[in-house]
Amino acid sequence: MCTTHGTVDAIDGVFDALSHPVRRRVLRALRTDSATSVAALVSELVGAEIDGRRPDRTRIEVALYHRHLPKMADAGVIDYDPESGTVETTEATVVARELLRREGTGNRAARTR
Repeated sequence: MCTTHGTVDAIDGVFDALSHPVRRRVLRALRTDSATSVAALVSELVGAEIDGRRPDRTRIEVALYHRHLPKMADAGVIDYDPESGTVETTEATVVARELLRREGTGNRAARTR
């Protein structure tokens, strides 16, 4: 019973980690690299529209360091070392990517109805 509860908590953590557009964008950025720097993620996010606008570099850097990357790491979706500024994929990254892929497919199907 404890294992089931732990599994449900882990799944909830992954969904929570994917609930914000910035965190989904981070996961998409990690598709091409298994490891990257926070600086590279900041550059990519500043160049992309998130919720219809381009984020400010300083704001996105602070948000990544203090909110988004720790939340993703707590869910096991990434490994994050704030001291070195590195972000790496984990086994759970594959699961999270699949959830995003399916969510994207579901959104397209819903829009065509």
